[in-house]
Amino acid sequence: MSNDESDSLAVRLHRLFTLVRVPSGAEEPPFWLALGDHIRKLMWTETLMNDTERTLASLLEYTADVGALSDRDLDMILRYVGASDGYLDLSRPRFETETQLLLAQLDRMGVSAFRMCRAYMREFDRVKALELLVDVTSGVAPRVQEIDPRR
Repeated sequence: MSNDESDSLAVRLHRLFTLVRVPSGAEEPPFWLALGDHIRKLMWTETLMNDTERTLASLLEYTADVGALSDRDLDMILRYVGASDGYLDLSRPRFETETQLLLAQLDRMGVSAFRMCRAYMREFDRVKALELLVDVTSGVAPRVQEIDPRR
């Protein structure tokens, strides 16, 4: 997605499926799965899903009616993925909210925030770099139980 494409609640919610990683629970790489892959896996294996996962499953396609989501649903989704309330604030540029989300994601994966994020980069170049970093880290970041809980 480039910086000249529209920015909407639907776009931001849909981007969560590629930006956010969740623990895979596997003993071998990838130790972290993209949220979309995780939800699809739950659906495919017919695993019992909680309310948030069912809501996310309904949003996997752009055809879902995002306007029908309640504030409670949106809050539940943001808590599930570890995003701040500001992620859905359409008055803030998307590159800022995605940068924050990716940095928080890397922190949860046990990777410290990189100084390169503070360096001058075009807005969406920074998001793309962080996305790639999360993709790479998904296969090598320690499993959840290996991350020091005192951090």
